[in-house]
Amino acid sequence: MLVPMQLRLAVWSATLGVAVTTAGCFSYAPVAPEGPFPDQGKEVRAYLDVPGQFELQEITVNNVVRVDGEVIEFDDGQLWLSGFWFVSASGLEHKGVGETVAMNLNSLGSLERKRFSIAKSVGLAGAFALISILLQTSGSLGGGSEGGGPDKPSVR
Repeated sequence: MLVPMQLRLAVWSATLGVAVTTAGCFSYAPVAPEGPFPDQGKEVRAYLDVPGQFELQEITVNNVVRVDGEVIEFDDGQLWLSGFWFVSASGLEHKGVGETVAMNLNSLGSLERKRFSIAKSVGLAGAFALISILLQTSGSLGGGSEGGGPDKPSVR
């Protein structure tokens, strides 16, 4: 059974729309060393000048140079994060499950906060609109035709 072009386009558009909105139109912006620091619960990326060692469930990750996570607090020269991603100097990446980790602010090379990116969002929305227009005007979405063609002779 052939699906009408409009239905295929609607399904494709909805799928792409969900992908665009969940793709993460985000970027990281530097946080000034003097602050203000991101609030509790905000996602950050911490780059360490002095590689750290962190306990992740049953393993210890050594020589960590980047930690992605959510801010728990800034307290007494320490940054406390709920860590979700740990990257070592050798490039190995380790997924965390929200372990609470502390970093000395003096060991931080830089800190970036995750933020919504208007430029990426506009770019993705524009690409989505262009593809949708091209698909509507081309008349095909990679499927067959809706026409029948000549009838096959019946076999008697």
